[in-house]
Amino acid sequence: MRKKVLFIISLFSISALSAQNIHLLDASGTIVNGDTITFTHYLDTLISQSAFHHDQFVTVVNATTTDTMDIDLARQEIDPIPGSADFYCWGSECKLAKVAGSFPYWQALDPVYTEPQDSAGGLAPLSIYIDPRGNDGVSLLKFIFEDQNDRTGNNIASVFVRWVIIDTTVYSNPLMLFSKIPRKFVTFGDTISREVSVIGDTINFRSILNNDVSQTPLFEEEILINVFNATNNAMQIDMSREEITTIPRSGDYFSWNGTTTPETKAGTSPQAAANSVVAVAPRWVANKSFPIKLFLKSDSVGGTAIYKYTFTDTNDPNNKSSVFVKWTVDNITSINEAQYKNEFSLYPNPAADLTTISLEKPLVFKQQELEIYNILGEEVQSEQIVLGSQIINVDVSALTPGVYFVNIIGDGNRVASKKMIVK
Repeated sequence: MRKKVLFIISLFSISALSAQNIHLLDASGTIVNGDTITFTHYLDTLISQSAFHHDQFVTVVNATTTDTMDIDLARQEIDPIPGSADFYCWGSECKLAKVAGSFPYWQALDPVYTEPQDSAGGLAPLSIYIDPRGNDGVSLLKFIFEDQNDRTGNNIASVFVRWVIIDTTVYSNPLMLFSKIPRKFVTFGDTISREVSVIGDTINFRSILNNDVSQTPLFEEEILINVFNATNNAMQIDMSREEITTIPRSGDYFSWNGTTTPETKAGTSPQAAANSVVAVAPRWVANKSFPIKLFLKSDSVGGTAIYKYTFTDTNDPNNKSSVFVKWTVDNITSINEAQYKNEFSLYPNPAADLTTISLEKPLVFKQQELEIYNILGEEVQSEQIVLGSQIINVDVSALTPGVYFVNIIGDGNRVASKKMIVK
């Protein structure tokens, strides 16, 4: 009697399954209607990773023998990862990514015509994507396939997808300072960008002082770094400045969180703080919505100043990181200005592949060259300039996107300097 009951139950289960006219098959050909498929990926937030994806994770089959179908796809959020985004390809195109919570139920509205006993294809075969956007956790999504011609309930099938995103990022400091210009490298044929820590590094700025134009010029620069809370706890981050060496009679100040500190004369305030705390969520950038700007006012004197800028979590002062700024002011009136002064324009700026330098007057030095430096003060490109040149075409296609300084050198002296952006 027990065997007979079990046989009847099994027969009923098979009949119930066959009543579903859309079958979802995994790679082995097993029907996975109503099942949960799990994909696990490892996240490293220091690397610019593409969205994780799986192509044709199921094959969608019209299991009928006589009826054609127009099968559409809908994605339903069950429990998404906050801050992440997802999208999918189905029918004729791949959809644009949707941030978690913005589209709880998302239908393609792009049915795929499917013959009996055939699989649904389309110009954009089924693919699913998740972009963690720096967030880890578990996301549960439901994918629903339904024949738009038949709403009896037989021509519908669904499968659940569980994305498991594990953060394996290792940070050297609870409060990180990253260059806004990622460093690119190639691995296994793919170009990958990696965040570069600048903790303890020295960023170099150069400015030209011309006393004929202004006796007290104001120089302004932006530190292109991201101040990053690398912990799982909220931080309250403030910025401070310490004088290491100064230019006589100069003054300086800085801007943090939209607050600009008062100007202080060199030597009168060896340490200064913004006193403007920014609340920063875990794994988030403090200065995402404002720039960090530095200002230096010269008083007819050239020289070199070095400042140390420190970013501190006021909740835990042990969580802090610093970067140095070396600011060199070249006084062109201190050399033979009539010989060396020569302004130039730079276009296009921003540049992509090629930029052109147009000098105010031809270069007539015994030795003349062009030098390009990145914001860390590293020379990244140089070339000799032909005697008498006034128009110079510069190939910048090998430079990574970012901010650079273009210097014209004549007989070992800096003739002119200009900021250039490579996009």
